[in-house]
Amino acid sequence: VYASRSLLIGLGLAGADEFKHFARHPEDLCSEAISASAALGDLHSARMAAMAVHRAHGAGSTASKACSKIWQATIDDLLLAPTFLEKVQAVHRSHGQVRHLSDLRDCWSATSEDWRSCCSNSHGELGQSSCFEGSDSAKSFDSCCSFGQGSSSYLVIPALMEVSVQVRLPNRRLLRIEQDGFLRAFDQSTVLWPAGYLLSQWIASPAQCASLRGQKVLELGAGVGAASLAAASCGAEVLSTDSARGSLALIQANAGLNGETLRTEELDWHDDAALERIRSRGPFFAILGAALRFEAHT
Repeated sequence: VYASRSLLIGLGLAGADEFKHFARHPEDLCSEAISASAALGDLHSARMAAMAVHRAHGAGSTASKACSKIWQATIDDLLLAPTFLEKVQAVHRSHGQVRHLSDLRDCWSATSEDWRSCCSNSHGELGQSSCFEGSDSAKSFDSCCSFGQGSSSYLVIPALMEVSVQVRLPNRRLLRIEQDGFLRAFDQSTVLWPAGYLLSQWIASPAQCASLRGQKVLELGAGVGAASLAAASCGAEVLSTDSARGSLALIQANAGLNGETLRTEELDWHDDAALERIRSRGPFFAILGAALRFEAHT
């Protein structure tokens, strides 16, 4: 049972005294929810538990801000352990699910406000349920809220405050991409950016996807791993790299959640020894990268 579900069930069954305790001490509950799951490598459950507190108290609340600080301190500390990424990989494989989606629908106008009113994690893991009720059975969270061809929902990327988004690839694979969102707001390496999304769409296009089967593929600056997952879904043997260990943890978690297997390694491409180490893993059929350099503007 996910920690987030346990938290929500607990809130639903608790009496008045227990609920008052939650209201008075959200920071303590957030710390417990994040720390317990994260220590096991279960970043998914820790992230959803933090989102439950954020949802209950609102964006900008003391509890939400506390969750963000606790998340960063906890995860950054755990990432120092050399075996933590192995834990993340093992735990998220048990959550893994390969999903497909035939088509997307353009359910909203092209404004981010419309998408967030129905699709945002702030309403629940599957958005605002009232948006998908009615006689139109084809109108669902997956078909309306996922990013991909056939829908303008992708225009909200980067969804900076969301802890989970969905990407539908041209090969019909539906990827769940978890990111740090409000927990590490505006962090470049732990959120899906437009370039990474577009690269994942190109990789999974019919011609490119077919060419990758059985081939070794390297991604540089992989971030949350969307392009790496797209290559893996095409049957490639993927080595996904980033200089940020937080990204490597996200990539392993997202690979497990989507039923894929890939390797991750930390890489600073300014380090000649590190580059030589990665080169020795080849030769690579393709080297992928999207928006690898960010320029500061003043």
